[in-house]
Amino acid sequence: MLSSRLTSNIRISSVEISFHFHSTENQERGLDQIMQQLGLDKHVFSTTKLEGHFGNIITRIIFHLTGEKANIWLIGFLKKIRRIDRITLFNNIHDHIDEHGKLYLRLSKQSLFRKFIEFGDLDIIRIKIKPKTKEGIAFIPKYYREMF
Repeated sequence: MLSSRLTSNIRISSVEISFHFHSTENQERGLDQIMQQLGLDKHVFSTTKLEGHFGNIITRIIFHLTGEKANIWLIGFLKKIRRIDRITLFNNIHDHIDEHGKLYLRLSKQSLFRKFIEFGDLDIIRIKIKPKTKEGIAFIPKYYREMF
């Protein structure tokens, strides 16, 4: 039921998934686990090396999906979110939308290593969802609520 609603009413322009690995983390194993849990393709990400406050290397990973790939990914992702989390997002959708209508979510990176999806505020994976709609910014919250 979720996928038919999403494909018929909701269209996504793009999805950006980003996170960091510090030099003390096993990047290869962590990246494999995140890709597996979120259903991401290893061929669609980029990396940037950053320098931390104390000179340590931090790797920023960004997955960028557009068009139909973004829509397909979002359908699969929404199926993996616990019902209680979907209800919480539904009720608090305004807290996650910016002035341009983009939806922002934060996942706990550590929960993915434990093989489940959980929203969090520490050691996070950022998800930015950009809608494709002609209804205007006033209808964006309703638009996203249809997903949940």
